[in-house]
Parts: sequence; C-alpha cells; structure tokens
Amino acid sequence: MPVDAARRELEEATGLVATELIYLFQFGGLCTLHDVFLAGVPADAVAQPGNEIARCRWFMPSKIATLSASVRTRGIVELLLAPCRIQWVAPSDQTATPAREGITIAAK
Repeated sequence: MPVDAARRELEEATGLVATELIYLFQFGGLCTLHDVFLAGVPADAVAQPGNEIARCRWFMPSKIATLSASVRTRGIVELLLAPCRIQWVAPSDQTATPAREGITIAAK
C-alpha cells in the first residue's frame, strides 16, 4: 500500500515517525509517479539524514526557489501550495518547526 511505503520511506530517509499520513495527490515525473502525502510528526521531532540523503532540514515552502531541488520537487511544492493559497507562518523565532511547518519530500 502507498501509505505503508510512505511511512517507511519517511522513517528511513529522515528518522521521523509519522503520527498520521494523509494522501494528497499523485505527481507524474518523466519516468515515475510520485505519491504525495501530508505527514504529522511530534512537535519535538528532529529530522536526521538517513540511508539515502546527505542532509535534511525544515524550511519554509516559500524558500523552495532558493534551494537546490529537482524540477519535480519544485513542481510538487508548487502544486501543494497553489490551489489553497496556503500561507505558511513561522513561529515568532522565524524558524519552522515540525508540528507547524515544513516539507519533507523523498523520491526514489
């Protein structure tokens, strides 16, 4: 099942254990399909790079343009934000926290 695979991938890639996963949409790449989920994680969860990635961190979705990200990752974030006109608001210290903001995208 895609939800089980997403749960495993999140934990393997970042060490994060989802408290819930909500399926959002499927994104077609050149040769692959990406199932996109919204994951809930504990507020004190800390993402750590796992077996497939060199580093991971929380960031504001509006900062995707400043990151070294693939075209498909940028497309997924754009689709995620555009339909709802979501405004992501950082806590007062201007850093994203897992319980409030952040996006982790993992693809194989």
